[in-house]
Amino acid sequence: MQTHLFSRRPIVLSMQDRDSLTKDSPIALLNALYQCQDFVFVDSKNNPSLTKSNITKTFGYKSSFYLSFIAHKDSLNDIPRR
Repeated sequence: MQTHLFSRRPIVLSMQDRDSLTKDSPIALLNALYQCQDFVFVDSKNNPSLTKSNITKTFGYKSSFYLSFIAHKDSLNDIPRR
């Protein structure tokens, strides 16, 4: 566990990051899309803070994000392009 006060920081997603999303993209990027956010939180090594290993602790098994993007991910259509 990290004990540094500023171990999490936001990074802004580029238009290219958002345009390249697929249903197999990292969980942190899919969550940013789902939440209509243009940033993700990363640790001191620039790894996204939200991962598959901590997603259920963050959202729980009954959250709409978990159900849509984790449990039933294979039933998602391609993410529409603008």
